[in-house]
Amino acid sequence: GVLNIHLLTPFPPTSHQNSQYVCETASRLLFLSVHWARQTGPVFLNLLYSTQVSLMRSSWSDLFLLCLAQCREQISLPAILTAIASTLQSSLEQDVRALTKTKDLATTLKSISTVLNRIEEFNPEPEEFAYLKLCCLFNPDQCSEDLRRVTEPVADCVLTAFQSFYQKNQKDGERLAKLLL
Repeated sequence: GVLNIHLLTPFPPTSHQNSQYVCETASRLLFLSVHWARQTGPVFLNLLYSTQVSLMRSSWSDLFLLCLAQCREQISLPAILTAIASTLQSSLEQDVRALTKTKDLATTLKSISTVLNRIEEFNPEPEEFAYLKLCCLFNPDQCSEDLRRVTEPVADCVLTAFQSFYQKNQKDGERLAKLLL
């Protein structure tokens, strides 16, 4: 459903993850993001296909991170990061010119790890993950005026529903603000 997301791991986890496992896991997370968006209902499905694609293009990285955070107990993120580091080290040994790319990737991996740790500190409920993903998908900060016209009213509704979720469940309203940052 829209609330829960289940990642079928590509094959049984081993103590040493290889780059194929990492790529397959990432691929499945991306497909889960698209599948999730299609399950959000008529608001997304009634959009023109080109608009759906544009929204997914502009939000895929945020949706990927949220799916990764939501599936954190199904995959071993430290093992995946270790596999990526091992692959990087091998490529460096083979091609010294890859140093710049390796530094960029290491910076990106550190940023991903930081974001995931921050999300994990909040231990979001499935409903919170769903609202966060909706906020990303219908983010009104779009590159074109046409997309902004589509996303602004939906984003307003999503944020209102997110606030109502906190009020109805007597949750700390400050948590909402912190999650959205």
